[in-house]
Order: sequence, then structure tokens, then C-alpha cells
Amino acid sequence: RILNDNVTYNIYTNETQNQLIHRHTITTKNKLNNRITEAKTLPKIYGTPKMHKNPIKMRYITGARTSSLRDLSIELKHILTHFKTHYKRYCNAIEARNQSKVFWSIDSSYECISVMRNSKIKNKQLYTADFTSLFTNLPHSAILGSIRDIMKICFKNAGSTYITKQGQDRYSYTDSAKPNKLSYTIEDILFMLHYILDNSFARYGDNLFKQVNGIPQGNNASPL
Repeated sequence: RILNDNVTYNIYTNETQNQLIHRHTITTKNKLNNRITEAKTLPKIYGTPKMHKNPIKMRYITGARTSSLRDLSIELKHILTHFKTHYKRYCNAIEARNQSKVFWSIDSSYECISVMRNSKIKNKQLYTADFTSLFTNLPHSAILGSIRDIMKICFKNAGSTYITKQGQDRYSYTDSAKPNKLSYTIEDILFMLHYILDNSFARYGDNLFKQVNGIPQGNNASPL
């Protein structure tokens, strides 16, 4: 049903599968200085049941392992992880000064449990909530705007205009692009993010579908 609602996915006929893969490969090579693994394909879309829902619903996933944008999305995942770590330290410094928590993202449920155990609030009551469809309801403009704002804070806090890759998943702030290394400005990173959001394609049967709203569940960078 989600493939036919014309809200999340549209049937795509402007390019063939081979043309899309070729375009993705060229863009990835240009952005990663030809550092790309073997040619990939467009991912298939499949569903897994949400057994905790009543009635049972499906979670639709586009596999990332063989995606034609896998290398680019992995690079973006590492970049966004760098900014998340920096922004968390930035928010922790604000909390230490103002005694006001401003960073609410957690890496696992253990972190949440630790916070509750160390809380000094008495007569606590715990409430939980869930999103019915989180990944497919995030507007692209909101994603781009929010990440742009966070990166601006981080770059300003670091006093730099580039991040430069120093290892497989390690980056440092630099004042200029470094030779023989991958260096990125805010504009470079936003281009990668926009390209991945705007090029979320999946195969189902003989048809190609383009995701026009939300982010693909299964993409390497999506959890960030």
C-alpha cells in the first residue's frame, strides 16, 4: 500500500536502472576522489512485520548492502557521527554551566536507564510514546535545515571551515582543504545529504520506485 500512496513513493520512469547506477557511481567517485568499491545495484524493498502493533503493520526497508549509493552513505554516516559527538560535547558544556539539559539523543536504552537510576527526582512517573511512521514522515527540508544549523554551530565552535578525514571514520577540523585527503565544507556535506535524500530508489518486482518523502529505513546514514 505504501508504494501506491503517491506520498512516500512514486513509480520512477525517467531513467533506467543502469542509468541510475551509472549516475550514482559518477557522483560518488567525484565526491570521494575515486575511492569507491565495486559497482552496486539498486536496493530491493522488503517489509518486516511490526508484531507489537495492533493491528500488525509492516516496516518497509531498502537494503543498503548492495546499494549504488552505499559508499557515499557510509561516508555521510561517519561525517554525521563526527558532528553528533561534537554537538553532544557542546550541549554537555551548556548543561554544566546552566544546569539545563539540551541534548536528548541517546545511543542505547542503557543510557536512558542510567539517567533514570541517577535521577534525584522523587515520585517519578515514566511515560513512553512511539511514532507510527517516523522514517517516512520526515520532510527533506526539515532534515536539511536542522543538520545545517547543527553543523554551523560546530564549525563556529571549532573556528574552522573544513573537516578533513584522518582515518576510516575519524575527522578533524582544518582551516583549508588538505592535499590527498578528503576535506568537506558545510556545502559539500549538505550536497551529499541532499543527493542521498533525493536519490532514494528501490526495486519492487519490475518497477522502480523513488522515495519522495522521509528517509529510507535501511540506509547507512538514516539512523543519524
